Amino acid sequence: MFNFKLFLLLLGVWRFSYAHVIHEPEPEPEPEPEPEPDPEPELDPEPEPEPDPEPEPDPESDPDPDPEPDPEPDPEPDPEPEPEPEPEPEPEPEPEPDPEPDPEPEPEPEPEPEPEPPIVTSTTTSTIPPDNCNIYYRNYQWALQDGVCRCLQNEYLMKNENDQRIKDGKTPLVPVSEELCRSFIKNRCCVGFPVVAEFPIPPPCGCNRKQGTIATERFFSLCHLLKFSSENRKPFLTYSYCWPI
Repeated sequence: MFNFKLFLLLLGVWRFSYAHVIHEPEPEPEPEPEPEPDPEPELDPEPEPEPDPEPEPDPESDPDPDPEPDPEPDPEPDPEPEPEPEPEPEPEPEPEPDPEPDPEPEPEPEPEPEPEPPIVTSTTTSTIPPDNCNIYYRNYQWALQDGVCRCLQNEYLMKNENDQRIKDGKTPLVPVSEELCRSFIKNRCCVGFPVVAEFPIPPPCGCNRKQGTIATERFFSLCHLLKFSSENRKPFLTYSYCWPI
């Protein structure tokens, strides 16, 4: 009894395991391609048999030979073609008349030059300022400035210089003659603070009162300036101190 149950159990296990096994179908074998038939060799065409030559008739055996055919009459010669008439020469084309030349364009009249405006030369007479403010008016004046001779351009400039000195609290100028003033020119000057002075230069013609130029010169000190001005009769207009070089 026990063996029978064990047998049934094994049978059930086998069936269960066999049911889960997937049986894949075996692949069908591919059909082998059929071999292509070999092409049949082309047969050379058989040559046609040549026809047998006809036997020549025997004149002795053939009593009635065929009569020779009459010769054909010569064909009539073709009539000569009539000569073609020569083509008439084409008439020469008449020469075309020369085209009339285009009329030359009339030259445009040249524009009359505009009259140049008359050049107006304004002859302005150089107005000479009055003597009281003309720095080029020469009438030399002599005066003592702090006990030293000084030459001035004219009496008007001397008056202006004297008024300015009084206004600045300096000693006024003392008018003297040229001879007396020259006796107060210093023989030697010590080097002091340098000054720059402006001198009126008359025009080339040397005319009095006409406008000239201004020259600037530098001196070692005011003493050197006064000495140079008095000895050479070259009055200066103004002077200013400058830094030594």
